[in-house]
Amino acid sequence: MRVRVCQTVPMRVTGLRITLVALAGALLSGAPALATAAAPVAQPSAQPSGPAATPGTKICTVSDRNALEISGIALSNGTLYAVNDSTSTETRRKVFKLNPQTCAVAGNAIGYPSRPSDPEDMAVDAQGTLWIADIGDNDAVRPHVALWKLANDKITGPYRLAYPDGKKHDAEAMVMGADGLPIIITKTEGLLFVPTGPLQEGSSNGVPMKQAGKMTLPKTNTENPLNAVGRAAVTGAAVSPDRTKVVVRTYADAFEYAMADGDIVKAITTGKPKITALPQEPWGEAIAYGADGKFLTISDVGSFENTTKIKPELLSYTPNAEDPNPPSPAAAAAPPAGPGKAWWSELISSTSRLYMLIGSIGVFGLLLVVAGIVGISRSRKRRRRAEEEEDEYDERMRDGDDYYDQGYGYQDPAYGYPDQPPPPPRGNVYGNPQPQGNVYGGGQGNVYGGSAGPPQGGGNVYGQPQQQQPQQQYGYGEQPYYPDQQQQQYGQQDGYGPPDQGGYPPNNQGYHDQGYGPYR
Repeated sequence: MRVRVCQTVPMRVTGLRITLVALAGALLSGAPALATAAAPVAQPSAQPSGPAATPGTKICTVSDRNALEISGIALSNGTLYAVNDSTSTETRRKVFKLNPQTCAVAGNAIGYPSRPSDPEDMAVDAQGTLWIADIGDNDAVRPHVALWKLANDKITGPYRLAYPDGKKHDAEAMVMGADGLPIIITKTEGLLFVPTGPLQEGSSNGVPMKQAGKMTLPKTNTENPLNAVGRAAVTGAAVSPDRTKVVVRTYADAFEYAMADGDIVKAITTGKPKITALPQEPWGEAIAYGADGKFLTISDVGSFENTTKIKPELLSYTPNAEDPNPPSPAAAAAPPAGPGKAWWSELISSTSRLYMLIGSIGVFGLLLVVAGIVGISRSRKRRRRAEEEEDEYDERMRDGDDYYDQGYGYQDPAYGYPDQPPPPPRGNVYGNPQPQGNVYGGGQGNVYGGSAGPPQGGGNVYGQPQQQQPQQQYGYGEQPYYPDQQQQQYGQQDGYGPPDQGGYPPNNQGYHDQGYGPYR
């Protein structure tokens, strides 16, 4: 008997577990919202951070009437060299030597072998040689820029350079690398370019350059004549005498980078600088390191010549020594961790970490909610499918289908004649034989009861010859089955029955091969 067991109870338990998981996930996912509501919200500062805006200390005033448009300075062998930028006045197309304590002119101004285009900066290489950076291009029309070499109070050159892909850039800052090659920093993009080969004096096309990197200046709020534009425009650069630091200036600030390995490009493009404010300089472009390690600056006041009559002043600034990467106040106030501190204490050592932990728990809880919903849906489908199968089974039981499917009401196998031995596996049947099995009567399978139709398949019967396989027949002895092999079958052989159906054999002779004697 087939028994069905309904799985409703386990499924209900599973569904309950899934529901509890979903509930736990909902509670966990709600934790960040509660934490966020309780957490203080940091207010953005109204202005970018920056150093204290302390004006530079005035050292002296340049009195030479031709040294008004100073765009670059450099200190070499105790002399301060200053260069004017582009000018239409021939007497101003010079390099001036100044006393760094009095700003008095020392000796004669130094002229160029040919007319420069727009000198903007000066630099000292590792050997102490001075170089003039003729790299200004406000109108972006120059096919190449140039350097001029200053040694023994004599200028040689030009040493032309070309930007990659024929592009044009305006630049006002240059330093000399440890390899003796220049590093040019563009004014507005902050791009760094270096030559791809040695400098060549008098080259008409110029040595090609390549971009070596890009710098990003920290934002400040230092006041200057150009406001935000002035805080972003690079106007000068210099390397310290010991070549351990490099400074890049704008119209508003000086950014000093440490060089642990002497790599200037790496320091400028990847380092975090110390910021020194250069507030309210008239038109600050030049910067250099003094003998005491302080910054020296001079403004270009050529545009004020016919108005305010401002003269250039040499200013000194003490570089800001504040660590550009200070620890946070919370980290600085936190005591060192003791040896027996629990492993999980680091997770809540600060407010930000605690919020991150709560947020992570919330994400995990949300995943549990999703998993619970999916599990509940699947559990309901399985329970509904089980109930449908149970209803279908009950209906079939009411209709009696299972009893017929399993053969209830009929017994199998059995024989109707107790004096007959059981038939062999295939063959001899009485009545209407079926395709397989020994049956008496008719029907499908080994059953007693009614017939299921006309005879099927093989088996020797009386009154119906032409069977497929040799069979044994009970009641008349054993005879081979196949008539085409000259076998005799009782009920269908000559000599049996009335004379009108074949009569008896002549001379009343019996069939000696069957054991019957003469007819009497």
